[in-house]
Amino acid sequence: MKKNIYITVFFAALFFASHIAHSQVIQFSQYYSSPTILGPSFAGLHYETKAVMNYRNQWPGISNSFVTSAFTVDHFFENRNSGVGVSILRDEAGAGNLSLTDFAVSYSYNLKATREINVRPGIGFKYSKRGIDFYELTFADQLKSIDNPATTTIETPPEEGIGYFDAVASILVFAKNYWGGVTVDHLFTPNQTFFGEEATVEMLIQAYGGYKIYLKDPKHRSKRKDESLTFSALYKMQGKFKQLDIGAYWQRKDLLTGLWYRGIPLINNPEQGYRNNDAIIIMLGYNFYSLSLQYSYDITVNSLMKSSAGSHEVSLTYNFKLGKRTKFNRKWTPIPCPGF
Repeated sequence: MKKNIYITVFFAALFFASHIAHSQVIQFSQYYSSPTILGPSFAGLHYETKAVMNYRNQWPGISNSFVTSAFTVDHFFENRNSGVGVSILRDEAGAGNLSLTDFAVSYSYNLKATREINVRPGIGFKYSKRGIDFYELTFADQLKSIDNPATTTIETPPEEGIGYFDAVASILVFAKNYWGGVTVDHLFTPNQTFFGEEATVEMLIQAYGGYKIYLKDPKHRSKRKDESLTFSALYKMQGKFKQLDIGAYWQRKDLLTGLWYRGIPLINNPEQGYRNNDAIIIMLGYNFYSLSLQYSYDITVNSLMKSSAGSHEVSLTYNFKLGKRTKFNRKWTPIPCPGF
């Protein structure tokens, strides 16, 4: 009965989130390797201290491409049954170096719903700083004379940087073989304009989940704990824009490979220039004791972005084995995803 209640609450929250959603979304193809950025519920999930570095170069074939990097650290406090994380994220794009820097703190609390099911609500607060180098931009009225470009008549912004506070909330339900959750970001819908007008960041809704299958040895008909196949999906919605990442990865001992697809072709709208068909993602990773290294490449399949040269992404994760293994390490299993 209690299990059915939690499942009902989870899907009700997902339905409600889908009706309140609404800016440019920073994303990682290896979203499972940047968990506290995905949602504050993931802070301290391994019941240890973990540090993660992420780097993404999106569409390097285009001049002044999108470059995103992040660094996160999270820790689990056993006596408080709580996880805490801090993160720094930096994103730059375009000739004017349009940038976003996020400083965030995350908190999660672990609730044991049943013997197998765990529920983790989480909350996060962040300070964001947007910046732009206005004088690196070139406008149409400056191209009248190639030898003597005119000064632009476009009004310069009063500030080349603007800062604002924001908040994010999430809930995560997980057991040994499956997990699911929802994150609602930009709860404050902050104003990010450089000109003192109104340009709010719409709320971003992310729903995610997956299921892990431990492969069996056909000879002994016993589960092989060193080999598994995991299916996972991430759905995003912000305003009128929607995106789905879906795929699977295979893991055997310390080797990990994955194949993903990003896009929702069924809701393409070519008449409005909206083609929801983005990329095929291939991934390879390896665990070196407490250190995990993963690389992925996005193969662009959208015909409008043929010259993008895809996207490169690298993640580096280190688990600090501090002190003795806690009771959570011995009895509980974090959600079955490589970065989590």
